[in-house]
Amino acid sequence: CAALAWAGPKLSPSQRWKWSEARGVPALGVPAFAAQDGELGYVVARGEAWALWRVSLGEVPVWTALPAPPASLAPRAVWSSDGATLVAVGGERDNIVSATAVRFAGGAWTVLPPLPRGRVLHTVTLLGDGTILVVGGRVAASDTVKSFDAMETGAVLALLPGASAWTALPALPEPRWLHTATRLPDGTVLVAGGSNEAQENGDSDEMGVSPTWHLDAKRSAWTAAGPLPTPRYGHRAVATAAGVLVVGQRGVVVEQHAA
Repeated sequence: CAALAWAGPKLSPSQRWKWSEARGVPALGVPAFAAQDGELGYVVARGEAWALWRVSLGEVPVWTALPAPPASLAPRAVWSSDGATLVAVGGERDNIVSATAVRFAGGAWTVLPPLPRGRVLHTVTLLGDGTILVVGGRVAASDTVKSFDAMETGAVLALLPGASAWTALPALPEPRWLHTATRLPDGTVLVAGGSNEAQENGDSDEMGVSPTWHLDAKRSAWTAAGPLPTPRYGHRAVATAAGVLVVGQRGVVVEQHAA
């Protein structure tokens, strides 16, 4: 498995962005998630089993194997991180939708309370107070679901630090999956893009949706945040000083958002 590094944030506008191949990369398997905490990086991968690696960033990276995620975690689990903490929720294994949730912090894994119902194609977002937020996706109609043929949902769940069960928050105004849910500097969350059955069953050739929604979890309130210029799903989004950068599926967009 090769690794690539994107050098950019410290470059002046006149300098070109440059990709370079990272050296000293171990046999990782299939990378499932990567996160960064200061000068350390974390890579979760899956081959015959789960593996977690820590990499000390530098000219010659130093890789260290850490305790592997629990075997009960589904291969298609959805990951999130705030740097020092990794969480993974839901997913699918052998056509069975998973409700499993786990967290890695302080060098150890913890199995969290399971979701009320298995879920796939959702988002997982870590809030500043340690709350884990799960938005949308598709949920199991029963214990077994074939080929992701699950019911779409706009349901939103939150797991507060130390809680023994997930709490339901107001549902997303419209169901969607393969969307993004990005935590903003003020602690709120921007949900962008995705797809839903109404869109897929309509006359449009577009598979994605353009409406975006803003969630203030403390007030449990959703507000419309304006549509994307082009519908999209299966994209990526990251908060920047300029706003939320949305990349993939149909190009690059900066969604301006005033905190």
